[in-house]
Amino acid sequence: MDLPEVFRRLAEIGRQGLSESYGAGLGRMRPLLARLGQPQAAFPVVIVTGSKGKGSTATFLANLLQYSPKDGALPKIGLFTGPHLHTYRERIRLNGFMIEAGEFVALFEEIYQTARQAPDLGFISRFELLTILALVYFARQGVDLAVMEVGMGGIYDAVNIVENSPLAVFTPIELEHAAILGPTLADIVRHKSGIMRPDAQAVSSRQTPDVAGWLQTAAQTLNVDFHFARKSWNFQPGTLKVALEEGRFAQSFTATGPDSQDYLIKTRLAGTFQVENVLDALAAAALLQHQGLAGAPNPAALLQAALPGRFELAGENPVVLLDAAHTPNAIRELVQTLASLDVQPTWVLGFLKDKNIAEMLRLLPLENRPVFLTEVHSRRKADIQHVLDSFEQSPSSLTVAPTLAEALHEARKLAAKEPGGLVCLTGSLYLVAEARATLGLLDPATATEAHLIAEVEAL
Repeated sequence: MDLPEVFRRLAEIGRQGLSESYGAGLGRMRPLLARLGQPQAAFPVVIVTGSKGKGSTATFLANLLQYSPKDGALPKIGLFTGPHLHTYRERIRLNGFMIEAGEFVALFEEIYQTARQAPDLGFISRFELLTILALVYFARQGVDLAVMEVGMGGIYDAVNIVENSPLAVFTPIELEHAAILGPTLADIVRHKSGIMRPDAQAVSSRQTPDVAGWLQTAAQTLNVDFHFARKSWNFQPGTLKVALEEGRFAQSFTATGPDSQDYLIKTRLAGTFQVENVLDALAAAALLQHQGLAGAPNPAALLQAALPGRFELAGENPVVLLDAAHTPNAIRELVQTLASLDVQPTWVLGFLKDKNIAEMLRLLPLENRPVFLTEVHSRRKADIQHVLDSFEQSPSSLTVAPTLAEALHEARKLAAKEPGGLVCLTGSLYLVAEARATLGLLDPATATEAHLIAEVEAL
């Protein structure tokens, strides 16, 4: 096999859907993992679940662990996140570096052929296959520990196949995926609390009172030592600052640690919501240190964490802000952060049809600002008319652009006429991915892979 063939097969598997496989995957995965040497039992795994902030929290935690020496040496830390922006390889990292293309192809072919030789296993979903690939890769690389983000829910998620999970990490939990996980918030929490292991530990960011209570009850049932991050790391209100440094955002705030000392925390991931993610990661790292699985966390390592497409700046005169907010809450947080910077951007928007477009548009401060609307390059795109029908009141300056490239070109021309003009592009992960390619932010290999994936996904 080669990369194009791997991407084609992943696209074919992906078209078979998620809802059909969720809940049955763990039973199917075990026989396949047995044939691959039981990688799910080879190393400790921190499982991260929640409704938002999972990727940021997992990335922060992996960086804290990676740059915290243990027994005089830096550890090998695996990181598994999703979804990807440009290529599947982004999801699987070792000490910050993507799995090499050749290794990715070889492991995929091995797993794919092993599954085909055992037809009794049944259908393995795309996410299950990628999870297995990550587990095999981490095991063969001899990682000291891995941080793995669930895809959806928790108890039946493919990541929950791991056998040695000393710590469960919870980010804020909200009602989501109701058609699959259940119609109530209690249903969602029941699924997500399933990542906890008996007699292990868990840590959570701030939750609503109901969610916090349900999580604690689930923890008590399993004799889990449950912590809230804010009990050990206390954010000092009024200290949050966002600034531009060398063409990138730098966010800083002060937090009091478990040793009662004040720490200046700096990250490249801006947004008021990132405070919770950082504190969650710091508390998780401290618990792992106390378990003897990690060195003392160094908050300075947080500055190394990067998530392209999340409050990312590109270009100059004018600057383009790329943010993959695609839910009302994420849009709300984007708007709050922009307000703290006292900027009024020119907007470029595009959405998927299965998102709450009307609520997102209602939250965006579009009045009296130029707005460029375009379609996302995806089979799941919301067409222009659908978006137009979702406005409570159309902006006074609204332009429909046939392509994202044209929308960006015209938006930047307008923003360049304003002192400190800024273009903000948001609404969809797919839109941000295409914008990063259009703006020349991809290296040649990633650009080629992104193009190959887009071609097979469009079939």
